[in-house]
Amino acid sequence: MDTISQPLSIAPGPITQGNLLAVFWGEGAYDRLVDVAQCEDYFEYYNLQARRLDLWISSKNANTATAVARSHGDVLKIVRTLQGASRWRRSEVRDDLKIHFPFCTDTAINDAIDLALRLWLMLNVLDDRQGIHLDQNRAIQWGEEATLQDFAQEQFVQATSSQNQVLDHDFVAVNIVRLSGVEVKWSHSLHDHLSIEHKNGRRLLKIYPFKQWLLFHLRWIERSISKDPSFEWVLRVNYHFCAVTDIHRSIIPRGVLQETLLSLDLLFPHWDPQTDNFLCHRGQSFHQRGPFNDPRPVNVQAFNYWKDRILDLYGIYKSPSVGWAQLWTDRRNPLQWYTFWLAVVILGLTIIFGIISTVTGVMQSYFAYEMLKLARTQVP
Repeated sequence: MDTISQPLSIAPGPITQGNLLAVFWGEGAYDRLVDVAQCEDYFEYYNLQARRLDLWISSKNANTATAVARSHGDVLKIVRTLQGASRWRRSEVRDDLKIHFPFCTDTAINDAIDLALRLWLMLNVLDDRQGIHLDQNRAIQWGEEATLQDFAQEQFVQATSSQNQVLDHDFVAVNIVRLSGVEVKWSHSLHDHLSIEHKNGRRLLKIYPFKQWLLFHLRWIERSISKDPSFEWVLRVNYHFCAVTDIHRSIIPRGVLQETLLSLDLLFPHWDPQTDNFLCHRGQSFHQRGPFNDPRPVNVQAFNYWKDRILDLYGIYKSPSVGWAQLWTDRRNPLQWYTFWLAVVILGLTIIFGIISTVTGVMQSYFAYEMLKLARTQVP
């Protein structure tokens, strides 16, 4: 039966998925008939996280009865607590949860808090001792004394560069991969978005592709600050233990959410056929989900939080091609491209004429030798 009381080891069905979205972002932040169907990629991530926590508990031979997050309903309870605890420290959140889970250890409650943060905020909050990092994403830890608001905002530092850089119209992911030898790696962690990882001589560009999740969070913020009376009532009923103003506070800065959407539209334009083919081959379709930021940004000044990372990526894109495959198609610098092909033509002609000269010399030597043999046979 599809209910929130099902254990985490069982993937949530459509009804439970709708309940999860309703608690995570509010009934008004999504459309049950449309958005649930568009969250397949998110719930794949949700199921993976739940399975890995279950495997972690099993590997330690822990008593599952003392585990905090045993069902989807437990996850909802913890997320509700966190939503109203933006000004609380981890220790205060843990003390509050002990009321609901009195027989659980501090370690078990901490693991459940981390799981809830990964599922709700999609920040890779993870204790290093678990060793279950997703796709080698960078793990972060929420300390005991930092408030949840401060911890989350520390992960998104505003740009330090004052550089004013105009972006080329062909600065898109498919061209970056084709011309710069960079590989795209999908990341489940928002704080890793647009970061570049160097691994075994490869450059991996991490992209956070969960566009629908970003839209949910923005809708939650916009509705919460719109002073909608019906939404105020929902908040007071579900979060009666805290001030409504605390819930209005966005854990993830609003600018981060907006700029992440803008960067996805910048690097993966929905109108570009090459981008469409690129993402289709990689099993992604987020670029086709509106709304879209048209026209695309033409200057890095449109970004504040992601500006430094975009400048780093743009520097890689504008740097000389790194191999023959990139030189073959790189037309960003026409003079360089024509010079390259002129050199290729000259090299090709040199090789051809060299082969012809070699073959001609061999044939001349052969015929001279045959003439010499013939002349010797005719001597009396």
